Amino acid sequence: MAIKGHVDGIEGSYIVGWAIAEPDAGNCAITVTDSDGVVLAKGRASRHRPDLAALGRGRTTLAFRIPITLPQEPRVLNVLANGEQLPGAPIITGPGQFDGHYAIEGATIAGWITERVPGFSPPLITIINQHGAEVGREIGRKQAADIDPLFAPAYFSIDLDDQCFGAGEMQLSIFANGVPFGRLACNLRLHGNLEVVTANNCSGWLVSPDQPQRSFKIEVFRNGEFAAEMECEHEREDVRGIYPTCATPGFGVTLKHSPLSAVEATTLSFRFHGSSTDLFDGPYVVANRPAAVAAAYRAAQLANQGFPGIGAAERAVMQLALSRFLDSARKEDGFTASKQAAPSAAHLPQPRIVVIVPIYRGVEVTRACIESVLAHRNAQTDRLILINDASPEPLMADMLARYTEHPNVFVLTNSNNLGFVQTVNRGLHFASGVDSLLLNSDTVVHAGA
Repeated sequence: MAIKGHVDGIEGSYIVGWAIAEPDAGNCAITVTDSDGVVLAKGRASRHRPDLAALGRGRTTLAFRIPITLPQEPRVLNVLANGEQLPGAPIITGPGQFDGHYAIEGATIAGWITERVPGFSPPLITIINQHGAEVGREIGRKQAADIDPLFAPAYFSIDLDDQCFGAGEMQLSIFANGVPFGRLACNLRLHGNLEVVTANNCSGWLVSPDQPQRSFKIEVFRNGEFAAEMECEHEREDVRGIYPTCATPGFGVTLKHSPLSAVEATTLSFRFHGSSTDLFDGPYVVANRPAAVAAAYRAAQLANQGFPGIGAAERAVMQLALSRFLDSARKEDGFTASKQAAPSAAHLPQPRIVVIVPIYRGVEVTRACIESVLAHRNAQTDRLILINDASPEPLMADMLARYTEHPNVFVLTNSNNLGFVQTVNRGLHFASGVDSLLLNSDTVVHAGA
């Protein structure tokens, strides 16, 4: 008689999971023993669990939730169904072993957590994005009176930092007291406009369609130095016409007078706290008419200094461009340029390369491809992105999930089949502009490749 089932973990002081015999001869007897075979608890797989209807066994009374006494010290526990060890067992108890449940709604990650020790203290929950930046944190909290003394979890509800908005697809790792606890993904959109940008004044609006009530704080850096913080605190009826439930999307600030001379341009950068990514297609360079003319003359002098690679044709092109630039700057009393290099901008370390593998069919050939990449990459500098394009093979998702424990490996899953091109584009977007290598899932990488 075969046994099917799984040990899902521990909820407080309960071991939970499901089991069924094949053929089904009634509720399985569940026995919990220590590593020496001493019986610690008994029960039956007879609890109703609606999700088990997907097994198609004709009943859902296959679950178990067996109370045990948790020891303070680490211990290995076996979980047997009709005398057979269940998948997911043995399980380890002791400090640093966490169980729980979590979900993301909008920009809030909420859930509960327990530690496999008696009377545990609520842990510090931290959220880390794929770039290694901390984007949320909270110490769990216990309720004053839990209904079940054997299940007294710590609850958490963490609002993600502003820097998670407009960052594209993000893979978030959840840690409890520094121990990996879970993973999830988010993609929080951000819409806005910088309507006024000068050396001393900035204003505009910013809203997230996914969290329209959220009020953002924007840090302003001028010439590489922190200059001010703007908060979205002004009502904007024109913006509300597009986003009816938005709160106060408008922002504006007047900066202290710039210490630069009249013939020097100003660099402005707008970022969320803790982020190195510029908002509104920044950084910006703004200059009045004297500063624009002075910059043009300095550029002309550099073009005529005979630097390597600048010949007659290059000088002619630059002279023509500078002439048109000066005409425009004189007419418009200066210039404003976006997407410029920001002075003294601190950036998180970037991967050396990102390897992207779109995946659809072939569990074993895909596994061979992944193993070959892992064998020859540098785990600290090289990132591997595996994208499951809604594979029809039932074993594919489980096979890929095992690789999420490897450093700098990320598994993305398409909710439906997007095809090769769109799947590659998703991977490139997730790579955030880093040099990328695209591999077919049947490729095997060799040393020195």
